[in-house]
Amino acid sequence: MDRNFYEFWGQLFLSLAKGQKQIEDFRKWFGQGLMGYESLNAMFRKAYGLDRIEEESPDYGEIWKKSVETFQKSFQEGLSLLDVVPRGEYEKLAQKCAALEKSVAEQEETIRTLKRLLTEEANDAPAAAIEDLQKLLRNQQDQFQELLKNMTLLFDKAPEAVRGVRKKGH
Repeated sequence: MDRNFYEFWGQLFLSLAKGQKQIEDFRKWFGQGLMGYESLNAMFRKAYGLDRIEEESPDYGEIWKKSVETFQKSFQEGLSLLDVVPRGEYEKLAQKCAALEKSVAEQEETIRTLKRLLTEEANDAPAAAIEDLQKLLRNQQDQFQELLKNMTLLFDKAPEAVRGVRKKGH
């Protein structure tokens, strides 16, 4: 964090000792991108040396922008040191968490429904399996009967074929 940041905070804390209103003003000022509250702007300009540059100067806007970025970066670093999360970041995470909790609840309901369906199918499965097995056995029996019938026809014709082969071979 930069030296100007500490100087600003030192002045702000001295000012805050005078009353609660400055805390509310600071929160609004920071939320507005360091714009608005002239007493805070004056403190900021002094801390970052902007009070020594004419506001009409062509470089003033760029220097102001760079000072604001430096201040905001230092502010975030300061919050991190204190293990504090900015409200905007907290709210974003809270929304993400709520969305994930909703998603988890929906997935859990889906899992419960699928488990119930699987249990119902498992209870119905033995009857269906037995029916399928009976169909398979009937089909095999029919096919076996057809095989026996064809074999009988073949063997009925076979003696004539065998006799014909013997005559040709002798």
